[in-house]
Amino acid sequence: MVRGCTENGYGGRAAEAVLEIYREYGLWLEERENYFACVPGCHTCCTVSVTATAVEAGIAAEFIGVKRLRRLMEGVRLPAADGLESANAIAAACLEGRWEDHCPEHDFSPCPFLGQGRCSIYPVRPFGCRAFFSRVPCGKAGAAEVEPWFVSLNLMVQQVIEHLSRGRGWGRFVDLMREEAGVGGGPSCRCAVMPAVMVPPWELVILRPYAERIMAVVAFDPELTAVLHSAFRQR
Repeated sequence: MVRGCTENGYGGRAAEAVLEIYREYGLWLEERENYFACVPGCHTCCTVSVTATAVEAGIAAEFIGVKRLRRLMEGVRLPAADGLESANAIAAACLEGRWEDHCPEHDFSPCPFLGQGRCSIYPVRPFGCRAFFSRVPCGKAGAAEVEPWFVSLNLMVQQVIEHLSRGRGWGRFVDLMREEAGVGGGPSCRCAVMPAVMVPPWELVILRPYAERIMAVVAFDPELTAVLHSAFRQR
């Protein structure tokens, strides 16, 4: 457990589960340490457009401390983030046949928690940051490159973390942290329940080992466990 994020800290059991999912994801990446091109100091993806849940923002705020967080956030001003929708909101819209594909504009300004090319809150960075990887140096290539199953893995984990945070805020991480600091900001929408695992059937076999790790972590949540079991039980 990250120091400062105790079982009695922000978010209670949901926060504990999110931290454990972070840990499992980190172990999974360690098993594939030569798979990605990312190295310390690479920060092309570290922008203000990273999204997160309020539970993740609370974990980070507890780690940083109120006074330091307020100093960091007081000078941050961002234009409104229009058209942002969470992973589970999009999943529900797709299942109901009402999803209209659109791509909201991204702000590539550097994250305010970035200092000298390094993340100052690395142990508690949200999953939106942890999920950024590339098999080629994206700073040179101009874009990240990963295999489709890796995108699906990250989507599944995002859905799970959002479900654990259901009813609480979701939006740009910086906006949520500004709210935590009491200097404005706020969520774009509320986290929604996970309606289904939005992964192509042919990738479920690949993702099953990691899904089993997640199911062990979230066993206390019968609704979430049922959704995951429904997708993976016969794979």
